[in-house]
Amino acid sequence: MPSRQEIKYLINYKDYFLIKKFLYNFFKRDSNSLDKPYNVKSLYFDNFQINSFYEKISGEYFRFKLRARYYNQNFNSINIELKKKENMTSKKSVYRIQKEDLNEMIKGKFINYRTKTQINNEIKNHILLYNLKPAMLISYNREAFIDEFSDTRITFDTDLKSSNQTKKFLCNDIDHYVPLLNNNEVILELKFSNELPIHIKSFFEKFNLNRMALSKYVIGYKYFNSRMSENITYCSF
Repeated sequence: MPSRQEIKYLINYKDYFLIKKFLYNFFKRDSNSLDKPYNVKSLYFDNFQINSFYEKISGEYFRFKLRARYYNQNFNSINIELKKKENMTSKKSVYRIQKEDLNEMIKGKFINYRTKTQINNEIKNHILLYNLKPAMLISYNREAFIDEFSDTRITFDTDLKSSNQTKKFLCNDIDHYVPLLNNNEVILELKFSNELPIHIKSFFEKFNLNRMALSKYVIGYKYFNSRMSENITYCSF
């Protein structure tokens, strides 16, 4: 589980097209988005005290998130991900999970996992220790570019939506999702292992972009809970 650093920006479509034009000179498209963006759907887990939500807002030095994820409506390839963050560095463990097993997790019945023992232990321990429950659905379309030499990955996320109907995670019905971004907004993420290559760093400095601690889960949760302060917008991890 190698550690990675992440930098996030909220940009407009003008900058989006200019940055993409630059990337074609140094990066190649991820194999999953050669011709068009791919869709990402995630189910986030939290407890009744929504500790993960508040830890993101307060910027806790050590924190984690647990989510299930699949791509392009492919229910035959579902992952369960445990992402741990220490300050600005993150580590992610990704395990394959069967649709039937995930349904058991959503219902709170995960004892009869048919997956590997290490998945049982790590995922079960977090669910039991922190009393995690399904909390929020997130959907977006992603374009990804990679530079294999520097191990740098740059992604553009559009059409961000959320839903609080967590039991519909494993179905094709998308009418319950609501949009979270304006039409001119794109989430840009830079992910790298050590240092950002100087030519990439210098290029992004020209745009004078404001680095933001964006959390799709926090944005989605806030939308469905109007009691949250209006000052809570973009938060870390």
